[in-house]
Amino acid sequence: MLSIYKSPQYLVRSIGMTLAGGLLAMPAIAATFLSALEDIPLPKGMSETVNSVEFHSPYGRIVESTARGIATELDVQSFYSQSMPALGWQQINTQTLAFRRGEETLYLDFSRVDDQLSVHYRLVVRPAPSKMDG
Repeated sequence: MLSIYKSPQYLVRSIGMTLAGGLLAMPAIAATFLSALEDIPLPKGMSETVNSVEFHSPYGRIVESTARGIATELDVQSFYSQSMPALGWQQINTQTLAFRRGEETLYLDFSRVDDQLSVHYRLVVRPAPSKMDG
């Protein structure tokens, strides 16, 4: 007789194999993430600076952070263009490097400070429209 009952060990092993397969299929994107923007990876050679700003209101949220390092602007642009889609972000602008995911928009601006690349991150989160909005 065929049994549909599976042992707890079988279920744990199956879940573990599924998770491991998912992690292996996902591209290696970064070892560290921004602390102010927990799901935004840092490219190799970049370190987050200590000053970040966060603003909340009923109209949305803005989070700003900065990272500096020895990477080139082209390398960082390439890193984000390749890695952000795996995290659910869609690139919406190539001139200023911007990404959108749902109600979130992430802008990246580049400058040079003391022979290092500085990347300024600005996340703007708009509240989802509700049926009460009209």
